[in-house]
Amino acid sequence: MIKKLFILLVVLVGGVIAWIPWWSSKLAEKALQNPRKASSPQILQKAIEVKNTIYLFSQAGELAEQGVLLFPEARNYDYFLNTAATCARRTSKPEVAIFWYKVFLETFPKHMWADQARRNLKQLEELHGDGKAN
Repeated sequence: MIKKLFILLVVLVGGVIAWIPWWSSKLAEKALQNPRKASSPQILQKAIEVKNTIYLFSQAGELAEQGVLLFPEARNYDYFLNTAATCARRTSKPEVAIFWYKVFLETFPKHMWADQARRNLKQLEELHGDGKAN
């Protein structure tokens, strides 16, 4: 009986874990389908946070870029810019990361994340150049 309960518990936990990426995608869809709705930027940010938490950096980065484009006036615009850069860095897209870090620093030069963004940008430029096509 204990073995059956344990197996059932493992299956349930596995099901919940498998459900998380789907749920975060549905959250993002909801936000992107209703960009004029006041809560959409916050909903999109939550979806991005979930995807980052479960190491889906490529998907999180794409959503952050969409957030940058759709919600330039949102109070969490800084989050979208920084996350787009960070996710690009984590998915080995240095040119994209350099671009987004530069946009972030031009837009928010005194932001609390600016020092870290400068360090990341400097490191990427040292390793991969300045992001300009040769």
